[in-house]
Amino acid sequence: MPWHQFADGFPDAEQRLVLGRDLAEHESRPPKTNLAVAENVTLYSLLERHVFSDLAGLPEDGLRYVTPYGSPGLRERMAERLERSLAPKWPVPEVLVRPDDVFGTAGVSSALECVALALRGSGVLRPGDGVLIPAPCWQGFKWSFEQRPQLHCVYTHAGVPGDPDPVKRFELSLRNLQDAYATADPAPKLLVLTNPHNPLGVNYPKDLLEEIFAWALGKGMHVISDEMYCHSQLAGSEPEFVSALALDAVRSEEARQRVHVVWGLAKDFGLSGFRAGFIVSRSPAVRAAMKGSEQPKVMSLSWFSPFDSLKHRVALRLLEAQVDGEPFWDVAMRRYRERLTAQHGAVEEALGDWDIACVRGEKANSAQFLWVDLTRWLDTVDIAGRDGAGIFPGAGLSEAALAAYLADAADVVLLPGRTLSCRDEGYFRLCFTAYQQDVVVDAANRIGEALHRLSG
Repeated sequence: MPWHQFADGFPDAEQRLVLGRDLAEHESRPPKTNLAVAENVTLYSLLERHVFSDLAGLPEDGLRYVTPYGSPGLRERMAERLERSLAPKWPVPEVLVRPDDVFGTAGVSSALECVALALRGSGVLRPGDGVLIPAPCWQGFKWSFEQRPQLHCVYTHAGVPGDPDPVKRFELSLRNLQDAYATADPAPKLLVLTNPHNPLGVNYPKDLLEEIFAWALGKGMHVISDEMYCHSQLAGSEPEFVSALALDAVRSEEARQRVHVVWGLAKDFGLSGFRAGFIVSRSPAVRAAMKGSEQPKVMSLSWFSPFDSLKHRVALRLLEAQVDGEPFWDVAMRRYRERLTAQHGAVEEALGDWDIACVRGEKANSAQFLWVDLTRWLDTVDIAGRDGAGIFPGAGLSEAALAAYLADAADVVLLPGRTLSCRDEGYFRLCFTAYQQDVVVDAANRIGEALHRLSG
């Protein structure tokens, strides 16, 4: 089926591709190997054995309503686990994540929207206010902040354009943010950072985070730290992941009330279809919006974005499961790092065998992504003969045509960088956790073969 026949109705490229996959299955057509959508199957065997196997039946309580932002038991257990994940290795005298700080949502996109709507409802933000976001970045920020919260995304391109070192072309600096802030009118009131980064996969250094948060809070901004991939760490990667909650710049209670962390089960645990997200916030505005107020005509935001009973059941089982006397969470995240590291290395090596470069520092983290540089093939595809713009409307014409060529010639779909607000055409996000290792390595080789035919 041509791309454009299933493109309408979903402005988000990843959701269009999910629809295309569903249609292919419905029509009994072989699907493309979709490495454009951020999914993670590496932990499925562990989840099946230690979590799903004990969920064969649904008790009567599973049919009943639950507190839409999470039961007290769930919030307490999740706070304990996130405290361990987000706490620094250096001493911090106070608890970073308390049960009252944790709110379940119907996915992290909902978590982002709920924070924005809460700040809107309290008067901190107003329609049209700017949201400062380093680019390239996840394309879903646009709808999370603009559609219902009615804010305006202000993208600032990270790095130094044209630098001979490809890593530095995408390396965020405080100056990048300051320059964008100075030229925006009105000045942004909300900063959003994704750490580890999507699509680059890198962890931001602690000293850079300290500078950025001190500057942003000094300007009176609120900050959302999207830490969706905090457990997605390659073995030996540098710098290490540091949560926003562990920063010296966020030690005061006033600062804590203006810094909001979002995380979920979709990426680190591979439960993307469950749409289970969490907000960690001490903001009175966020708490009031999620729990509800005494106003008889205003319902809580969580009522519209519930952490439903089925999410409760799976999340609690995940938190309570044991493997030989050790918490499943600890075992799973340890195995995940091993599998992530092995799979990343195998796929990067396969691409390298075809002389396909990935933008990554020597020891940098990669989360679940490879940022693939295909710039030298941009002018080798006939734009007129490829309908890539239908499925990737945010991409440049040459980039979209190259993506369409790879989908046809290699049966592999990659996400064009301009879809992710990348400054330049020719970079593509490859999610190497979307299938088991052998499938992704085979897809990487098919990409290489298809590009080799263009070069030949």
